[in-house]
Amino acid sequence: HETYRMMRPGEVVGTCSEEALQVLQSAAAVSPDAGHEAARQWGQCLATLRLMVDDMSSARLTLTPQLFWAGAALLHSARATLFLPAAHLMDTLIAKLDLADPCTQDLLFATLPNDWSPAYQGLKPLVLR
Repeated sequence: HETYRMMRPGEVVGTCSEEALQVLQSAAAVSPDAGHEAARQWGQCLATLRLMVDDMSSARLTLTPQLFWAGAALLHSARATLFLPAAHLMDTLIAKLDLADPCTQDLLFATLPNDWSPAYQGLKPLVLR
């Protein structure tokens, strides 16, 4: 992850959503409750993911709703070392996605995970807690 960030911005061209999802999967393989090293790994993955999202086009991001929902899910964390990078990731996503566009809204709502506990009630309660 550090290598990717060191190569940025000019040397990494055409970041694709599949690579971003691989970064997210590598982060998911580490339990965020496993201690300081796990928190560091999550932070590395989220920092890399944020840069990848920053490099993606809005159209590509719209076609990768898993990134939005993963960021939203990470906002549930009580650990600042996980919550803050997740908040930065969501800030980047929200800035790039046209959430007023009905097609984007439909895609996001169609891919909303239905097994969340507690049920998803929007981003505002997650950010203001």
